Amino acid sequence: MTIEEMVVHLKGHPRKMKFIAYAALIVFGGFFCLGLMLISFVPEGLDAEGRWTLRILSVIATALWIFALLEIRKSLSSWDKIIEAIVNSPDKIVWVYKGITVFHKSDAEFTNWQRLFIHLIDGTADSFTLRKPEAVAILKYLSEHLPKISLGWSDELQKTYKANPKLLLERPQRSDQVRKFPYRYVYVPI
Repeated sequence: MTIEEMVVHLKGHPRKMKFIAYAALIVFGGFFCLGLMLISFVPEGLDAEGRWTLRILSVIATALWIFALLEIRKSLSSWDKIIEAIVNSPDKIVWVYKGITVFHKSDAEFTNWQRLFIHLIDGTADSFTLRKPEAVAILKYLSEHLPKISLGWSDELQKTYKANPKLLLERPQRSDQVRKFPYRYVYVPI
């Protein structure tokens, strides 16, 4: 796998899906807020208290919508920052590990998808959802071409990264451990 192929996998389908979800939130959230505001100015059918309640709700919905837009911008910028680090300055990458979803009572994998978590020296981190073979190939590439990064999951690595990410560059650690996220099945009786 080359660096170009790795970037194609990381920028591919999951990013498009994330972008489509964000665009839908922007469009439908905007229409919802606008609709609430317009309904509150309809004179028939609502008393004064009802109109003020709708206006307050529309202000709250608009504030939440603006907050969501800011979070979207932040999320996409961290994603782009990681892609840029992979392409232009891979020495900024300090820690990479896989995450899988497992059944609650066993360690059986739940899906063929895995999340690849990439952490940079400045504290930026994001995850990329990839198919299992792609995640394995990217981890193999990173382990062969970037010997100074830490690979694998452990509580000690997480504590070290939170305390001082630069320590991971000075003392890189390698592990085959994978971070496991439990699948929580919620049974709802009919």
